[in-house]
Amino acid sequence: MASFEIRDPRTATVITTMQETPVEVVDRMGAAAKAAWGSWRALGVAERAVYLRRIRRAFYQRRHELIDHACSETGKPEAEVLTAGILANLDLISYFCKIAPAELAPQPASINPINYPRKRGYTVFEPLGTVAVVSSWNYPIALPMRAIVPALLAGNCVLFKPSKEAALTGQCLGEIFEENLPAGVFATAQGGRSVIQSVVRHADRLQFIGSTSTGRALAHQCADQMISSAWELSGVDAAIVLPDCDLERTVHGIVWGAFTNAGQNCASIERLLVHRDIAPLLLSRIVEETLKLRLGKDVGPLRSEAQLRTVEAHVADAVKRGAKVLCGGKRTGTGYYFEPTVFEVPKHEGLAIEEETFGPTLPVVVVDDADEAVRLCNSVNYGLTAGVWTRDLEAGERLCSRLNVGVAMVNNASFTAAMPQAPWGGVKGTGYGVTNSPHILHEMTHPKFVLVDANSARELWWYPYNERLRELLHALIDANGGKLHRMAAAVPNMLRRWE
Repeated sequence: MASFEIRDPRTATVITTMQETPVEVVDRMGAAAKAAWGSWRALGVAERAVYLRRIRRAFYQRRHELIDHACSETGKPEAEVLTAGILANLDLISYFCKIAPAELAPQPASINPINYPRKRGYTVFEPLGTVAVVSSWNYPIALPMRAIVPALLAGNCVLFKPSKEAALTGQCLGEIFEENLPAGVFATAQGGRSVIQSVVRHADRLQFIGSTSTGRALAHQCADQMISSAWELSGVDAAIVLPDCDLERTVHGIVWGAFTNAGQNCASIERLLVHRDIAPLLLSRIVEETLKLRLGKDVGPLRSEAQLRTVEAHVADAVKRGAKVLCGGKRTGTGYYFEPTVFEVPKHEGLAIEEETFGPTLPVVVVDDADEAVRLCNSVNYGLTAGVWTRDLEAGERLCSRLNVGVAMVNNASFTAAMPQAPWGGVKGTGYGVTNSPHILHEMTHPKFVLVDANSARELWWYPYNERLRELLHALIDANGGKLHRMAAAVPNMLRRWE
């Protein structure tokens, strides 16, 4: 049986060794989910919400286990686990339990009574079956929860595959769900890419958060299986700073947005596009605040040696291209720590600008005006989030309308994924689909239309096709085109003739 090590990135030491879930066990999980689906979907949304509220209580009761695992596996400062991992997800479960019954209730259709007399219809939202949730390590609680909770409330079963780098957190989270749901509704599988492929093979939908390379490979599998999918891949998110910004709020917001979770966040500020008129003062204050950050207290380590090398390579590439390092710039201490790094680049190009660094770095590009900043923001192949920093809120909103991203903000950064009310997703190379908001409930279902017809006579458009049908259809077309006088004169008589 294959196994894998989990290391504490703060010390680079092995915490434990875990076993991969064998393929035959994944197959049994998939079969159990299919067997459980009929009774789970039959419960209805309100009854499923009872189970989710029970899970919320268990989640709260076991929060300290989740915190300990997440801190040891990711190296996060505890405050980041408390906010994004625990507090936000207590809110998330409450929110979806509250809105799901109304959002997933049947919706009546407005039917034209002239074209379709004595007919009524409505749309019901049917669960898809089994949803595979394949999640990343960087937010090992929050990321899967945003998919698991709405999937279950919508009436789906779930196969959960946490990241190998956060397997202990994933196992604990999986136990909370599995122990509080009917048998077969939820299962957790551990391992790498072969396990992911096995999990997806049993799925009717894939919700994936991870690397672009793995995502592209799985997209082919989803296409072969003809199942729906949603993807959150990479981001190189930009912050645009205008001369009229609130300097202190902007400085603190950007420092947090760039370095929270050691920059290992798809929504981290990875590019600072600052107006020339404010650049010297802003950069001086950003460097001042960055130098106050404490490794291990405020900024954790990178997750792995491989990620540390990626960050080093991106910084080295920038320096080779003429970048000026303003602070930081190198690995430090034991484990996988890298100094919070700010550097000014002469051109909007290079690895740190065009690819996701996923580390505590902040490349700075000085621009001449807002139009240039918008053009550069939109020039990359990713589009998750972007922010505009200005005191002129209306101008900021106008600039947001021009940014080709999934989330645009005025005077804030990176945090809206913690808001269950707000759609979260990207465009272009970041992927498609959403989590959070009512939209995710509808992505976890398919709309089925139900028509009820009270007619006893045959339909107008049924055979035979004759002159009477032709006259009536012309009259109906004229009526739909606004010639109601012809409709009023012609239709009653023709309907009597038709009957």
